[in-house]
Amino acid sequence: MHRLGQFILLIRFFFLHCARYSIIILNLPIMKKFVKYSWMLVLPIVAASAVIWSASAAGPEGKCPEDDPLDHTVLLPNPEDCSSFFSCSNGVPILMHCPDGLYFNDELDVCDWPQAVVREECLPKGSETEITKKTSYKTLVTDEPGWSYEVSAKIWKFEGKISNSAPKTSREETIEEQKTYTCCEMGGFIPCLYTPC
Repeated sequence: MHRLGQFILLIRFFFLHCARYSIIILNLPIMKKFVKYSWMLVLPIVAASAVIWSASAAGPEGKCPEDDPLDHTVLLPNPEDCSSFFSCSNGVPILMHCPDGLYFNDELDVCDWPQAVVREECLPKGSETEITKKTSYKTLVTDEPGWSYEVSAKIWKFEGKISNSAPKTSREETIEEQKTYTCCEMGGFIPCLYTPC
């Protein structure tokens, strides 16, 4: 529904629901003269408010087509709010909202995780944080020269070449590694990203 139409429905709702109380007030003698001329004051105020309200409301990036395509719904991003978008219906943009914590991804026309949305105004704003992760894994080692163990492939190499045999003696060792990286701490449920802010 167009913004002006929504505003008119709001005014109409207000007057219809307040009518039962206003009848009592309007029947007072002093109010009869006021009501007679009040439309001259109220009408311009309502019209000006409607124009200002509809002009100040954010519109979609782009324009809704007059005729809806048969194969898909036209969705347009809201330039003022990353978590909402406009769904076009017969040339009229209808404001829609993504579920909490998601942004509208205009490349895929879906609500998506904030880190997946690449619009400039939707880029995460957080603080750079240095994260240190400790990892450990088990490997085989030997004191015999030329031998090494490839953990990922679980094979022995002799002088850099894959070997069908193994060293005569080997033992299991735990290797601990510590990696430090900078990420963008967003707070809440959004995990720290591996990219700077």
